[in-house]
Amino acid sequence: MADTKAPLLAVQAGFHVLPVSVGTATHTLLFKRHSGSTDDDEHPTDRTLFVANVPVDASEAHVRRLFRRCGPIASVSLSRRAAHVVFEDPESLLRAEQMRSRRRVWSAEVDDAADTQSAAIAPHLIGLEKWIKLFVHNHPPLATLQQQANEYMRQYDHLQNERQKELARRRAEPDEDGFILVGAHKQAKKADDSKDETEGGNRKKKPKKIEHVDFYRFQMRESKRNQLVELRNKFEEDKKRIEKLKATRKFKPY
Repeated sequence: MADTKAPLLAVQAGFHVLPVSVGTATHTLLFKRHSGSTDDDEHPTDRTLFVANVPVDASEAHVRRLFRRCGPIASVSLSRRAAHVVFEDPESLLRAEQMRSRRRVWSAEVDDAADTQSAAIAPHLIGLEKWIKLFVHNHPPLATLQQQANEYMRQYDHLQNERQKELARRRAEPDEDGFILVGAHKQAKKADDSKDETEGGNRKKKPKKIEHVDFYRFQMRESKRNQLVELRNKFEEDKKRIEKLKATRKFKPY
């Protein structure tokens, strides 16, 4: 049993109810005379019909096809699941307000589709069937993705090989002065290096093992003790040398 509460509330709010068939489902459109500002040149109140609860995939062509029987339409603007239909004369707006609430067909065959991807993938589908087909198309299985990736890499490798061949051909051709560009052959150099290593062995010297001096605490104490003893011995030797110099001095001022 259909829910009549929402259409009843819409009628109480001044809207007219217009059911439309979107695929296998039924969608309810709500419309009434536009009650905006009187100085609105874009949407004049005597020629503009306000349509609410428009389907998410609606385009200007859908709305024009639905209301074209009421009279010539000047413009259609869509915004946030709502539409403003501006007729060329007030009589067309009156005929639109008097439309009977019998079921209409929301056709997918329109003159200009807003979504080019939808028109290419599902040209004759609308509603849930259209979205299911778009989802399947945009989310292929892993096997298909693997096949597409392999094909892309095959084309990429082929393009790289063609570029290398073209580059080699250009290098082999002489320039305006008759010279040919000769480049270094990295592969031959690598082969020579590997040959030298096999014949002469590994010529690289191994780094010397670094010995850590005074690594342990007792070594540090012993090193400091030896330094003090050495300083004392040097001090005593300096004292003896000074005393000897004083004794051999000939000039004695005091």
